Parts: sequence; C-alpha cells; structure tokens
Amino acid sequence: MLKNALAITVLAGFAVSASAQYQAGSFWPDYKGGPLRQASKVVAEAPATELEWEITTDQPAAFGGISVDADGYLYFKSRPGDGSLPKVYKVDPTNGNILATSPGLAGDAGAYAGVSLGTTHVWTAVTSGSGATRVSKIIKLNYADLSVAGEYTNAAFDTAGSSLGLRGAPIIGSVPNQRGNVNLYVHMRGDTAGGSLSPSGLIHCVDSITGQLDWSYDPLMGNTTFFGAFGPGWVSGGKMHLAYFGNQAVASGVCVRDNADGTYTEVWFGGPDNFNWIGSGAMNGTSDTIYVTTFNDGDTPSMWAVNAMTGAQKWSVPGRRGTVHELNFFGRPAAFGNRVYACGGYGVVTCFDDLGTSYNQPWELRPAHVPNPSDPDQFIAPTNTRDAWMTEADFFNSGEITAYTVVENGAGERYIYAMMQQQNQDPNLGTDPLTAQLIVVKDNGTTATEILRTNLNNNMPPTRFGNGSPTVDADGNLYCVGGSPSVTGGNPGKLYKFVVENPCRADTNGDGVLNFFDVQTFLAWFSAHDDRADFVDDNVFNFFDVQTFLAEFSAGCP
Repeated sequence: MLKNALAITVLAGFAVSASAQYQAGSFWPDYKGGPLRQASKVVAEAPATELEWEITTDQPAAFGGISVDADGYLYFKSRPGDGSLPKVYKVDPTNGNILATSPGLAGDAGAYAGVSLGTTHVWTAVTSGSGATRVSKIIKLNYADLSVAGEYTNAAFDTAGSSLGLRGAPIIGSVPNQRGNVNLYVHMRGDTAGGSLSPSGLIHCVDSITGQLDWSYDPLMGNTTFFGAFGPGWVSGGKMHLAYFGNQAVASGVCVRDNADGTYTEVWFGGPDNFNWIGSGAMNGTSDTIYVTTFNDGDTPSMWAVNAMTGAQKWSVPGRRGTVHELNFFGRPAAFGNRVYACGGYGVVTCFDDLGTSYNQPWELRPAHVPNPSDPDQFIAPTNTRDAWMTEADFFNSGEITAYTVVENGAGERYIYAMMQQQNQDPNLGTDPLTAQLIVVKDNGTTATEILRTNLNNNMPPTRFGNGSPTVDADGNLYCVGGSPSVTGGNPGKLYKFVVENPCRADTNGDGVLNFFDVQTFLAWFSAHDDRADFVDDNVFNFFDVQTFLAEFSAGCP
C-alpha cells in the first residue's frame, strides 16, 4: 500500500469544502450513468428519432462520452487529432451553442477520459509525456467557465515500467472517509509493449478535497490491462466497492473495498476469463450482479454474469465465434432491472434475462447473411466482403456497434439507442461512404422492432468505440457524437441532438401554430438538404418532399 507519497499542486481559487458528492439532479454524472454504469434511464418521453440540431466542434469527442448536469447542460472532453491539446466543452442543449471550453489539458491516454460532475466542480483526468517524464493529473474545473480550479498530481500515478498513466474519468465516492470527505477513485492504463509485470493497472483512492492519496491497489494484471475500464462502483455494508475489468485472457476482474480509514481490502480477484477491452461492467437493479461483455477472441463466452461480492461466475453466454450466430460484444452493457442489453459485431442487437443461475435470450436482431452452403453454421470467409451478405444493405449494416443506451418512457415502452462506429467496409473501399450509424430499436418484450437507422445521408462521421455515446437527458432528448482522429484522421467533430418526433411535422418551428414561419423554416431546411426536410423519408430531396409538406400544412395540426 502506498501512502503519503504526495505532491499536490493547488491553484488560486481552489476552495476546500466538506465534501464533493455527485451533483444532485445530474442525469449522467459520469460515463454511462454514474458509478453503477448501468447505461439505462427512465425518461419523460421516447423514442427520440427526429434530428433537432447538429453542431461542428473544432475537436471530436473523446471515448468518455457526454455528461448532462442538473440544469441540462452538456459536457464532454475532446480527443484531438492535430497535435493540439484536448479540452472540456460546455454546450447549451437548446441550440448547441458552445458556452465554454477549458484550457488545453495536456494528455494522450488521458484523452480517453470523460468528465464526472461533482457538487461544485467538474472532474477529469489527464496524462502526458512518456517514460520518466510522464505526468498524470486529476483536474478540477469550474462549472461556469471551465477554468482550472485545482490539480492533484502524485508519483504513484506515473509508476515506472509499463504504465501509461491515468485513464478514464474519476469515480466520485458517496461514503465519507476518515476526514469527512468523499474520495475520488482513478485507475491507470498499462502499456502495450515491454511485457513487464510492473504496476500498470493500479487503482488509486484520493481525497477529493485535500488531494491526500489514501491508498493504491495493484491487481498485478501486468501490461495486459491497457484497454481495461473502471466500474461499477457501489456501496455495500456502508463501504465503497470498486470493480475493474482489464484486457487479459485469465482472471480479468477485481473488486476492492475502500475501508474509509486510509486502507483497502481486496474483496475478490477473478471474474471473466476473457478479454474485456473497453466494455467493463454494469450493475443490475439489485446491486448483486455485474454484467461484463467481452471481445470474443476465440470461441469463448461473450457475456458474463458475475456475483458482485464474490467474483463467482453465475452464468455466461457462448460466443460461437465464426458461426452465423456469433456474439461478439465490445461496449459496456446496458442493464435495466434484471434484463441486460448488448450490441456488437456484425450489427447484432440483443438482450438477456437474468434468471439467477441461468439466462434467457428473448430476442435478437442482426442483418441477414448468407451461410456457407456446405456448412450452414459458418460464415463465408472473409465476412467483410459483399458476397458474404444477403443484400447490399445487410453488408453496410453489419459493422460493429460499440456504444448503446436503454431508456424507458412514461408509458413503460423501452428503447435501445445504439451507435455503430462505422459501417462495415469492403477491402476495396472505392466510393463507399465511411459513416457512423444511429440505430433505434424498440423492445417489445419477447420481440424487438427496429424503428430508425440513419447515417444522416452519409454525413455522420465515423467514431472510434462509439465515443461513449449515445446519452440521454431527463426529458428523453438524445445526444450522440461523430468524428474521431483514429478513424477520420483528424478534426473536427460533430454533436447531434435528437428529440421525440413532433406529432405535427408541418409545425417546423415547434411553436404550436402553423403560419408563414413554418414554411420559411421548411424551405431553409430543403435548400440545405437538411434531413428534417425529407418528408417522404427516401433520402432524396425533391418536389415530392415539398408536396408532402404542403399537404400536411394544409391539413393542419391534430
């Protein structure tokens, strides 16, 4: 255990207070819905399928995704591709205006982090440099203008060897420590080279007010933890518990308890025996089971249900690698009660009901593909070519879905919002569009229905890992991002807002009155080839869209 090896940088205006809890009323206080990482919410309305606005940002959003504060403002951290420094952005949800940006925050691996929303400040983490010069920081930002309010650094954040410093946004605890403050929990990223077993997946516990490093836990996972992800974090027996699932093939999960007195206890070491990559775990509704999705390298299970307090595997879902039934999940699962949703490779969207020691898979949606006639349970290889798929549409819908969110509206209807990071591509790209897709699916209970699939007329830039989107707010508005330097080669990025469809489409400005201003708005959309002017919904802008709009305008609103 490391203690008191502390170096704190305190900037002007860094105020000390009694605690730094999550901001009350914030809807997505951290990546995928706070410490439990459930990626599911009850919202006022759904589904959000109508594009209300889109903005271009000078840098694309990082993997950490979008957070929404108690007033509805959006926050995300960027991951630039032109050598400039990442920043945190604050965006007005009503119109997409960028209200504030932080100073450039030096960081490379830390650019994967999103932001956590505290009671009085925004938290993030960065790391910069390499080897002996690497410096990692926990950074505290002011809500109003995103200026830097304070920084915590520590030699333990930059352990020599295979470490790449801090990765991911801090988890904010909810149990006071021995000083009466809540703690921040951060983890480190391992390197991909060297093969050293020096500390690379360390979990650190830091006082959110004083910056005191209370403890550091080394799960001894070695350098294979470079794509791991943190969470969930939950309270059991009055103590914070933190789970971490790393990128290695055996015993890739750990759980550690913060004893709130400057010490920790390793609760269990084990979990799924498979590569986790960046999916990590999501807690079920009763906080006794963690669902972990895994990247199916080999014919291994693709999802695990793990006992939260023992690490024991309760059940797992076969991956069926290489077959027409393959399940290969990449992003964090979405848990709603005891139903868990997963999306993944070859465009699959599915869910599982947790029956305790077993599971039921009520439905599965995926593009239709053509099996090998001589072996009906095998794909035709290679599967990323057109001749392996039933139709051209299936080929383009068979990419990898890497981020997804589940919502339930006031009527009890449940929807899955899924982001495909880019459409599957033929090795000979030619003129094929390289775009992301937003997919909306309704869960009917024992069946499912796809109600929207759009790449915004081939204009949605591809992302990497879905960039942690999509995200919803309490009203049910949906936010997702496009753009990634890893895929598009640089900046800029895109941010989109989708809303519940207006029952009166002719009321284009949404003021409840049909008049000249609605016609004016429609014509502006039409001239700009805005997707909202495609009233025929055929991805073509022509006379028939105008004709349909005028007919609905003349008929009036219901």
